[in-house]
Amino acid sequence: MPLYKRNSTKVKNTDSFAASVAIVDCDASFSFLLPMVRRISFINRVSLHKNTESILVPTSGRLYSHVHPDIVVLSQNTVTMSLIHEVRRLREMRPEISIIIIASDSNPKNVLNVIAAGIRGYLVAPVNSSQLRSALHNILIGGAALSPSIALIVIQSLWRNTTSTEKLLLILSQREQEVTQLLLQGMTYKEIASCLSIERGTVQRHIHSIYAKLNIRNRAQLAYLFHSG
Repeated sequence: MPLYKRNSTKVKNTDSFAASVAIVDCDASFSFLLPMVRRISFINRVSLHKNTESILVPTSGRLYSHVHPDIVVLSQNTVTMSLIHEVRRLREMRPEISIIIIASDSNPKNVLNVIAAGIRGYLVAPVNSSQLRSALHNILIGGAALSPSIALIVIQSLWRNTTSTEKLLLILSQREQEVTQLLLQGMTYKEIASCLSIERGTVQRHIHSIYAKLNIRNRAQLAYLFHSG
């Protein structure tokens, strides 16, 4: 959901809101981020930190915060287990905060692990001011922000974890998927037409399209494709 915080103020000539950002420069090698964020019109407060301890401060068994950021930018060259732990810790203690990672690391295993920990964005360093502005804006309006190479890693992971049957269905349109399911249940063309409230000729056209897309010739081959998947 969009982040409209109590401490956010109205800003003229922007998206009608302003936000607070905390930058955690874990490697002390991303100092360029601070002036870049300060130049973004819809950011009304920026703070720089060496670690997350200055954001989350345990006192007398309770958590208090020096800052109240809408977004925490965690910057580190390599995604380590320590960084993933910090993401989980932030998510547990301050679930209202959105987290974005800026790192040079594009190792698929590291990327997927830190995304699973609960981040909203991942940018591959180096980043320019336009990329950073777009990422922060997307997160503030309720979206996510991924560099193209990171988005590809996520898509490839989903594809690898998709069953053969699901992959076959993705080739077909929604109506063709419905016709396929009914064919696999053993329905006749007439029964399919009645079930879907369409003409028998329309059913035949859908089946012709299904067979062409899947490179098969008959119902037996269709059943083999799906049952073997």
